[in-house]
Amino acid sequence: MLKKMLAGAAVAAALLTPAAQAQTGLSVFVGEIRLVPYEKCPRDWIEPEGQVMAISRHSALYRLIGTRFGGDGQISFNLPDLREAVPERGLRYCMSLQGAYPALR
Repeated sequence: MLKKMLAGAAVAAALLTPAAQAQTGLSVFVGEIRLVPYEKCPRDWIEPEGQVMAISRHSALYRLIGTRFGGDGQISFNLPDLREAVPERGLRYCMSLQGAYPALR
């Protein structure tokens, strides 16, 4: 039961606009990956399928993951490819392109 409630809260946070997140206290971190039961990812989220991303457009995400998944590190970097990692039919991974920058240790 608790597991379902926590999953529901994570899904709800993924759908909230930045203003609604601020009001509810829920936050999304840039680069965060969540498993969702939707046909498409919410706005400002993308399915991580190994896409080549422009560093100039996604500099915060680049600072977090660098070229760990590919790219030249000058103009581009790649997202992870999680197409084969989906645990069950009807689910998909979505990665946040916008959000708070996490304070890493």
